[in-house]
Amino acid sequence: LYRDYYNRYIHDAIGSCPVGNVRYSLITSLYLSLTRDKKLSPTSLIPINAVLHAMFGIAVRDEIIRTNPTSGVIGEFTKCAEAERRKMKSLTEEQQKRFLNFAMTEKRGEQWRTMLAVLFGTGIRVGELCGLTWADVDFTENVIRIDCTLGYGKRLGDKYEYYINPPKTEAGRREIPMTPDV
Repeated sequence: LYRDYYNRYIHDAIGSCPVGNVRYSLITSLYLSLTRDKKLSPTSLIPINAVLHAMFGIAVRDEIIRTNPTSGVIGEFTKCAEAERRKMKSLTEEQQKRFLNFAMTEKRGEQWRTMLAVLFGTGIRVGELCGLTWADVDFTENVIRIDCTLGYGKRLGDKYEYYINPPKTEAGRREIPMTPDV
């Protein structure tokens, strides 16, 4: 996984730069480039930063460089992510009703109706919806149990594939009540 991050995001950008020439400003420029050009969110930079921080940490321990140029960079980017997240706006109830009405009545929306009703009615993530099985739906108790999610990435080797994983945190495992609409 870390090799993939290095090959995909780091190697071409700074891989040929001598370790002693890498500065905080170069790392900042790299992260800005990844958020602008590759459209990565600031929080998506965290694993990339983990790779770089570990690499430069070894260089510091081996006394090749005095300080780690990645120190503190990711904090600035995650602050930006937090500010952006605060700016996100949910649909109003009226907008939700109009959207669902369109999806439920238009022929073009027919194949998405059930998924949209569950997504809007429960607030679960798309990956959680894709990981559901009938065993997760309890019509007696009117709850949906979330205990897995669909992911996409490299599992073994160099091949990207879809896979089912448990939620990242224990809080991700939960029961969600089903409304009559759901």
